[in-house]
Amino acid sequence: MVTKLERIYTIPLGPVYSKPRTRRANKAIKHIKEFAARHMKVNVEDVKVSKGVNSEIWKSGIEKPPRRVKVKMIKEDDAVKILLPDEIWEVLTKVEVEEAKPVKKESKKTNDSKKQDSKKENVSKSKDVSVKPKTEVKKTEVEVKPETKPEVKSEIKKD
Repeated sequence: MVTKLERIYTIPLGPVYSKPRTRRANKAIKHIKEFAARHMKVNVEDVKVSKGVNSEIWKSGIEKPPRRVKVKMIKEDDAVKILLPDEIWEVLTKVEVEEAKPVKKESKKTNDSKKQDSKKENVSKSKDVSVKPKTEVKKTEVEVKPETKPEVKSEIKKD
């Protein structure tokens, strides 16, 4: 038999402000869990906090959680869920999706798009272990001319 108990609480988070500044949001979440465990008479491990409550605590950063937060607690059997009053508990499940094959569109190709396509082909070939891309080394000769610095003439005016 599933027993369901639902209550709305305003949890004061003042005691969290006595903790170190860089741990306040973490301690606020722990404080909320302990409050829920105490009032719903369950173990702390059985308390789950929703993403909405978590984001409400963390929205001002780790150093400044809110002074109080209004939450809705739902107890089902031995588990407690903590939500915002207007929030719905979301259950996420894994769904296997078949891989979709990419659709090739034919369009006019410019020189730039042709170069990009050839690069993509080389990358896809290099991923395959059996096919090794061919590399060519070209040597070019460059003459280096010493650069001449332009002379800068500056005049300083004295008053």
